[in-house]
Amino acid sequence: MSHPDLTVQPPTILGSWVLLIAQTVNSYGVDSKRLFKDAGIDLADIKTSETRFPTSMVANVWQHLILKTQDPYIAIRVAQLFKPSVYSALGIAMAGSRNVYEAMKRCTRYSHIVSNGTIATFEEDDHQVAIVFSSSPQFHSLTHIYGISATLCCLLKVFREISGDSLKVKEV
Repeated sequence: MSHPDLTVQPPTILGSWVLLIAQTVNSYGVDSKRLFKDAGIDLADIKTSETRFPTSMVANVWQHLILKTQDPYIAIRVAQLFKPSVYSALGIAMAGSRNVYEAMKRCTRYSHIVSNGTIATFEEDDHQVAIVFSSSPQFHSLTHIYGISATLCCLLKVFREISGDSLKVKEV
């Protein structure tokens, strides 16, 4: 009789997200290959957009990047360079949604494609809808605030493109 594997694998992030961070690093005039190498990631290892990297290593990249750039608004810079394809099929599906509501539902349903260490839930009541992101409890210490901020800025960009800039964000 076979037993299920009960070990919990460390969370990973999509390689195309890592490439977006590298592009952001380069936009500051910083050598992304070196910065990533210092954080334990060889960008040459990204063979396809589906390549995955441990969240802990990407959190380390964020640490290095913030120290190098001293830019507290780096999440906005990431969003400026963002294209929906960075989120693979999920990004394309969200961008092709009929409305923001549909895009938000897709985002929460398939967010594990981008990062399997973050839990996205969709909440709604009579007055508002929301996406709530939280770290998997066992990996909370691996979550980096700049990565989450960049994700939120990128999602806002997609949602605004869908809504024609008429989207009203109540809080983040």
